[in-house]
Amino acid sequence: MQRIPSTVEAAIEKTLAVKSIELRISFPSGPADVGPAIYQAPDRFASPTSKTGHGSLSVREVVIGNHEYYEPTGGGRWTGILGFLNLHPMSVRGEDGLTPAALFAFGPLIGVRGASDFGARPGGFAFRLSIELGVGPTTTRVTGGFISISHGYVRDVTIDEILTGRATTYSYTYSHIDTAPPVAAPPESRRVS
Repeated sequence: MQRIPSTVEAAIEKTLAVKSIELRISFPSGPADVGPAIYQAPDRFASPTSKTGHGSLSVREVVIGNHEYYEPTGGGRWTGILGFLNLHPMSVRGEDGLTPAALFAFGPLIGVRGASDFGARPGGFAFRLSIELGVGPTTTRVTGGFISISHGYVRDVTIDEILTGRATTYSYTYSHIDTAPPVAAPPESRRVS
């Protein structure tokens, strides 16, 4: 079992320390995302617009501090969910002291830290990872993945998992390091409690 290579560990740390970053999230079996997600340190995250159910519903999410907002189809009113922590079993600071916004943006990188059996491959490193999320028939089992590094930062991380008995893969691709646009709070006039 090969431990995490120092180049991977250094790239994860450097990526976690960015002021802002743009990321593309690909879930082949999930909703279609339109546009990039944006992370702005330390506690802001804007998801891409997700289209679900044949494009009939679009949702955009913004996390600022411990507040999570969703915007429904077509520029409707924002729904503010106070007390983000009541929705998710985590503290204000999650694993490794990360804010909820940082966990959205960098969750897979935290998972890679716990991986084993790293092996150099063309363009990066393959790894094994064993995590179970959920219980019962909807349990997701993470089995491994691949991470690539560019200019000392994580460029891509791909996670292989088994969800309800089906193998699937999702990936995060990071770009626009420290040059991503700011994440703005939804306008007060469009918020609904």
